[in-house]
Amino acid sequence: MTTELPDNHFDSLVFELNRVCGLLNELLQLVDESEQKYRTMETVLRKVNLQREYFQEIDRLNAIISYLEGRLKALDNKPEPLRVSPWIIDEHCAFRTLEGANPDDISTRVAFIEKTPRVRIGPFKDRDSDYLNWEEGPKGPGGPDGDDPANKLYGHYPPSREWCDQRLKELGYDVP
Repeated sequence: MTTELPDNHFDSLVFELNRVCGLLNELLQLVDESEQKYRTMETVLRKVNLQREYFQEIDRLNAIISYLEGRLKALDNKPEPLRVSPWIIDEHCAFRTLEGANPDDISTRVAFIEKTPRVRIGPFKDRDSDYLNWEEGPKGPGGPDGDDPANKLYGHYPPSREWCDQRLKELGYDVP
């Protein structure tokens, strides 16, 4: 069973439906605009994050460049190596000091050979703890008449002197 609506009622329903459709279209446009704005905001945020990461990376690279520039300056301004004396004989021992230093001042000694060759690797503080400031090399020969250089014992032993000279060079000294 169908009920017929009066013409004016049908017209008002059509009018209302058209009005609701218009509102729905406006709502859909607003949703579209909002999605576009959201996508735009999302894009802007992505760009902002990328810019932030870019500037962080630039700062990191600038720090590396500054460090490397400092290292290059340090290399350019590297002081002349400390020159050491020729071998000085003391009975059966031999030692080197810093060039021009008093040979009796043990704080300026940089190499010392009795049987065992030694090279100073730490600064002199006092006589009691100075043994901690030396690196030892391979033990050389000893024996009677060690004072005679011809016997090549103790401080006269060439391989012990060579070891000391090599280590001094590695430590940056100018060895004659």
